[in-house]
Order: sequence, then C-alpha cells, then structure tokens
Amino acid sequence: MPVEKVSTLGIHGDVSLSICGFINNWKTSSYFVPVEEKKTTVTWTSVPSSTPIKFEVSNPISSPVLPYVGKMPGGIKQNIAVFFQGAVPAEAKSFTIDFLTGQGKGDDIAFQFNPRFGQFIYLNSFRNGSWEKEETTTDKPFTKGEAFIMFVVITSEGYEVYVNGIKHCMFKHRIPIEKVSTLGIRGDVSLSICGLINNWSSSSCFKAVMELTQTVGTVTSLKEVKIEVSQPINNPAIPYVGKIPIGVKQDVAIFVQGTVLANAKDFRINFQTGLSDGDDIAFHLNPRMGRYTALNTFRSRRWETEESAPLKPFDAGASFYIIIAIRSNGYEVYVNDQKFCRFNHRIPFEKVSSVGIKGDVSISVLGFIENLIPLGF
Repeated sequence: MPVEKVSTLGIHGDVSLSICGFINNWKTSSYFVPVEEKKTTVTWTSVPSSTPIKFEVSNPISSPVLPYVGKMPGGIKQNIAVFFQGAVPAEAKSFTIDFLTGQGKGDDIAFQFNPRFGQFIYLNSFRNGSWEKEETTTDKPFTKGEAFIMFVVITSEGYEVYVNGIKHCMFKHRIPIEKVSTLGIRGDVSLSICGLINNWSSSSCFKAVMELTQTVGTVTSLKEVKIEVSQPINNPAIPYVGKIPIGVKQDVAIFVQGTVLANAKDFRINFQTGLSDGDDIAFHLNPRMGRYTALNTFRSRRWETEESAPLKPFDAGASFYIIIAIRSNGYEVYVNDQKFCRFNHRIPFEKVSSVGIKGDVSISVLGFIENLIPLGF
C-alpha cells in the first residue's frame, strides 16, 4: 500500500515496551550502520541514570537460529567482551553458551555457561573428550519470561560474567584463550543480538557497569523500600579486615552482598574491636554448610558459649545479601529479605571498630547503612 496512506501505529500481545518513538532521516542517523561495516549500535537502558547508553557491537549476529555454532572473527583475547541480548522463554528448562576451540562435536570447550532453571548455573570445561571439575553459581539473574543483557568479559584471569549490569561470576581459564575460536549457543533462550565489544575497559558499557556496581546499595528490604549503602567496597579480597568508616552506634548496619563458593565448607563475618587476629570479636556469624550457623563471641583470646541458628538461607553456590543491624540489645541479622537471627550483646558495641570476612565466600559489595529506623527495620 502507498506509505502516504499510513497514519497509525498499533501494538498488542505479549510484550512490554519501555519506549517507542520515531527516528527521522534514518540513513544519516547514528543508528544506521551499513551492513558491510559489520557493526551495530545497541542501546542499553539497565543503568542507574535515565539516559540510555549507546555502544557498538562488532560482527553482530541478529536473531541467530538455535542451535548456533559459528566462528568469532579473530578469536578472542584479553579485554574483549561478548555481548548477548535476549529473553528466557516462560517454560525454559536450560540453555548453554559454549566458548569452543572449533566447530566439531568433539572439540574442546574452554568455558561452558549453563543455566538450569530451578537449580544452578553450571560452569565447566570439556577437554580431550572429558568434562572437567564442575563449578556452580545461583540462577537468580535469569527469570523465566523476562529479558536480559549479558556480557562475558575475557580477562587475564578468566571469564567474567555480567548479567543486567551486575557481575555474577568468574570462571578461571583452564584452556589458553588463543585456542578459542568459536561460539556455540543452544537451548531454551531467544537472542535478538550477540556480538563482540572491543576494548572493553575503555567502552561506554564498562563505565556504565562500574557505575551500577558502585550504586548497587539500592536494595529492596522487607518493606520494599530502597536502602542506600554508603562507602561501598567492591569485590574485596577475602580474607578482608577493615575499619567501619561510619562508626558504630545504635541502628547502623553493614550490608554484605556475595556468593557462597560451590564447594564451600563455611564462612565468617566478624564484628571486631580491632584489626588484628588477637582482638576481641563482639559478634561472630559463621554459616557452616550442611550443618548450622554458629553465633559466638571471642574475648580475652577465648571463645565463649556458642549459640546456633538454622543454615536455611545459605546454600553452596548460591548468592545472598545480609544486613546486620546494631540494636541497643544485640545484633539483628536479615538474610535475603527475611529476619534470620538475633545475638545479644556480650561486649559493648561502642568498642567495635572493624569488620572481618573470611572463608569460602566471594563478596561483590560490602557497605554501610547509617540509619535503619526510617526504613522500617
């Protein structure tokens, strides 16, 4: 039909739209890239500000038919990211993304990323015809029926995976990246686009991800209010010991967001009177996998009477967030939106100056909450 007759736009069905609008002079706009340049401009809106981030994806693959196996031009090297934008079908069971050394069925897999819904995300490598030691992490970043954006960043250490702007996991190199040439995708996922981002650390995406990580202190509490975390410490090396910068007084809290390691035995969070190993520990929170959570005090170089709480909120390979509030009569612990336990003061909280974290855990953010009272806690 003649385009002059078209006057109206209609949209219906199973879709949610954040925005629609019009781009005049399409061929001269920044969105138009000739096919031969093998680049596309993608807009990413999952960032703290309301301004979308535009970035270029080279060698884009639009709506690949699955299962997909294809060469990555030039292979991969450090400081390159592989970008995926797609959605998980409502009835999904699992999907798999493989970084392969070739296109044959028996070729090695340097990194397999395999979310299995209702279970875990499984991480592994396949070499010389055999699967190697499997690692796991939580499947929480992905929700059935919802869209996602994912970056797999190649670093000197391994494959860093970011989902919807937040660093989710790291898989250390087992096969040299120089041998990786091919990308494979299969399973219950639909992708609108995937491709490469060169010079990740200088890209607009990297900046947006870092900003989002630094403001990850906005979390949803039991009352569904937003909590601002001040002075966040991102990805602290474990073991960690540091001063509590906001000081310790009634109704302040620490916020810890992290993941229990796949083969974890236990981890510890300590409220200490100083930075050294021999200083008193006013409150020792110690989840022991497969058993219980131990609560105790260490004073004058001796452990006191141990108390316990169930292990329920903590699973090997699963992510969590903890808020530990200092009250007039003790420490209140909230885990993943639920009140978990209370430990009465044995050492005056005014003597507490430091927090320590040890054991089988990785921490993405450690931060501090200056006043819980307005938030309903």
